[in-house]
Order: sequence, then C-alpha cells, then structure tokens
Amino acid sequence: GRFCCRGSCRNPVLGAVFFGAGMPQPPPEPAGGPSGRALAKRTKTDKMAKSKNHTAHNQSYKNHRNGIKKQKKQKYSSTKGMDPKFLRNQRYCKKHNKKQA
Repeated sequence: GRFCCRGSCRNPVLGAVFFGAGMPQPPPEPAGGPSGRALAKRTKTDKMAKSKNHTAHNQSYKNHRNGIKKQKKQKYSSTKGMDPKFLRNQRYCKKHNKKQA
C-alpha cells in the first residue's frame, strides 16, 4: 500500500493499513522464502545501477548569474602570532587615543 506518514496510522482515504506500535503485524513469509508472486513484485521495483556519478554541466553558468564576488574582509584582522612588543605598543596607542577624543 501507499504510505501517508511514518507508518503509525490508518488512512481511510488511501485504503491502506499501516503497521506501527500496538497494531497487528503482517503475516510472516513462508520458511522456503517469498512466493513467486512476491518475488516478481520485488524485482519490478529494483532499478539499474547508475553509471554517471557527477557532472559540472551548467554549474559555471549558474555561478556567474549573480556574479562571483570576493569574500568580504573582516573589520579587524587577527593579531594572533604578531610581535608581542608591537601589540603592547598598539594597545597603549589605542588607550591614549581614547583620552584625546
């Protein structure tokens, strides 16, 4: 049957019975495996393996539709790894600039 949700309801519109918690379970398959009809039904839904895994077709066009823009620069660049003597002096400069304004 067709499913309308995640398998926990009965939908009278679709006319399908869904098996979830507290619902009767479907009968088990016979010990010899599935019957010929069930086997034939299963093979109809099987699909062939895909041969194409990736293509870049049209991606360049789509990227250029809105233009390829440069990444926005941050307001303050990182001072990690800079000379500590320079950073200390810079800190004093910033501190005294605030006093004058």
